[in-house]
Amino acid sequence: MSYVGYIFMIMLECINVINLYEIISNKERALNSNIKKIIILVYYFSIALFLIPNLPLAYKAIIISITNMIVFSRLYKMKFVDSVFPVFCSFIFIIICESISMIILTMTSKIYYVDVIELTNTKALVGSLSGIIGFICIYILKKREFKFILTLKRYRENFVLNYGVISVVSLILLGLTFRELLYKNEQIYLFEISINILFLVFVITSIMIVRERDNLVRIEHEYELQNQHIENIENIIGIIRKEKHDFSNHISTIHALCLLNKPDAVQKIRKYLENLSEGLRDSYHYYDSGNDYVDSLLLVKSSQAYEKSINLDVEFESSLEHINMRGQDLISMFSNIIDNSFDVMEKYDNDHKVIGVYTYLERDVYCISISNNGPIISTELRNKMFKKGYSTKGEKSSGRGYGLYIVKELVENNGGVIEVTSNEHETQFKMKFPLHGENKLQRAL
Repeated sequence: MSYVGYIFMIMLECINVINLYEIISNKERALNSNIKKIIILVYYFSIALFLIPNLPLAYKAIIISITNMIVFSRLYKMKFVDSVFPVFCSFIFIIICESISMIILTMTSKIYYVDVIELTNTKALVGSLSGIIGFICIYILKKREFKFILTLKRYRENFVLNYGVISVVSLILLGLTFRELLYKNEQIYLFEISINILFLVFVITSIMIVRERDNLVRIEHEYELQNQHIENIENIIGIIRKEKHDFSNHISTIHALCLLNKPDAVQKIRKYLENLSEGLRDSYHYYDSGNDYVDSLLLVKSSQAYEKSINLDVEFESSLEHINMRGQDLISMFSNIIDNSFDVMEKYDNDHKVIGVYTYLERDVYCISISNNGPIISTELRNKMFKKGYSTKGEKSSGRGYGLYIVKELVENNGGVIEVTSNEHETQFKMKFPLHGENKLQRAL
């Protein structure tokens, strides 16, 4: 009778595993095809179960799960790795069903876990009841045409889902081992082995999660940098469209002067073109900083400076390739300080407003200097200006007071320091960074 109960229990579990896999992978199979798969799975499931009768439940679960993975990969012609997720999901599902069946039997028949360990008939009863519960749940899911959101291909890409399932399975195995230990003290060594193995699983899983998290942060930074670059390109396109419109006006003006055919028309046209050429030289500058993103940013800033009647003087004596700093950090650092200088210079009464951007080397230190000839910044203000939320504009707003704070954080996170000096001639923000390894070696040679 016990063997009949075992076979019935195994058949129910195999049916549930096959059907659960189809739900997870969003596949529909013909009934005769499923029957063949169920028979094959029952066969290997039975062999694995009867070859390890005296092992603890946790170790049985591991061996049976590995057996199922091998059988799944053969039956559905897929990689062994792709069979891990559905098998682990089915294992969790079976444990949940068994827990529900234990609750029912404990409440109705006073059957406890010790009875499941020691009595063969009780094992078959619990397994059969959990199989029936699982079968009913799967029937409801199929009846409601439940579809899993992810495909098998995306399970491997969704590290949170994969590691979450692994963690749940590990906790279940630990629980099974601990619960069996309560009734079989002679297997204490197996419990210690399980603890060590599961500890290693959690450590490895945590390391992999951290690595994946770092990759996501890196991708997010690259995405933000691309967005900033796209925004700069859009600004450049806007400038070109504006200048195209202005050029049409200039050409129309020159054409009108030609039509008037006055004696001094040639001199007026020459003077007009000279002024136009001078304006173009002042408004358009192309830079070679060693970083394409910074080049596009400075092109936009030079156009803005021209519109504000500010002379933006830029000189890259040393390429930005000398320092190991991400493009996003460079963009944020340059744009925040230059924008802050724009705000200061707009309010300052000066006929010759200048903002300077210079890079150079001092021994083994790479220096970036951004200066302006605006008003003097007091020592007290210099001590406060890098604090989070402090704004030099004196406006109380949640969006103010973060620009220079962000710059200081970026500089220090990249191993640099920032210094501010201010006198009656200029205010200078000077960032110092260590040279990148290869550049430092080349400079030494």
